[in-house]
Amino acid sequence: MFYFYKMKKILLSVSFFALFISCKKEENNIAKTSAESNSQTVVNHSVKADSANLISAKDPSPKVKPLNEEIDLGKVVFTQNNQVMIAFNTKVQNGKVMIDDKEYQLNRLIFSENNYEISGNGIKITAEEGNIKEMTSDCLYGNFPKVKIKLNDKEVNLENVNVQDCPTY
Repeated sequence: MFYFYKMKKILLSVSFFALFISCKKEENNIAKTSAESNSQTVVNHSVKADSANLISAKDPSPKVKPLNEEIDLGKVVFTQNNQVMIAFNTKVQNGKVMIDDKEYQLNRLIFSENNYEISGNGIKITAEEGNIKEMTSDCLYGNFPKVKIKLNDKEVNLENVNVQDCPTY
């Protein structure tokens, strides 16, 4: 019986020691794996961010900038958030739009029912299926869910755009 008790004690000590060593080894592996995974995550995020920066630097989507234009008789203006984005003077048949800090000249305007098409050299603006209201105070008012602007091979959409068309007769 004494032999069994000693053997049990030795076996228990060896088991405890083996368990302790095993846990320490596992703890090191976990810490190492965790550190590797954290550095991998950081690397992956920085690669993604760099890729996104490269893509946006190569091909940034055009931005339409507000114009400093007054609304007046003889003008067709498209506004977004109460800012004039596109203006066309029907008296002299020219207009403008500002894209990426460059002003583009417009020289043609076609209106039919509830659609506008405005164009210039390398640029075409299309406003279709607008909700055009009755004429009030010499002006026609309406709203377009979307106005498409094609500039050479790029395209940008303005959403929820209002139009005020004040012709001179």
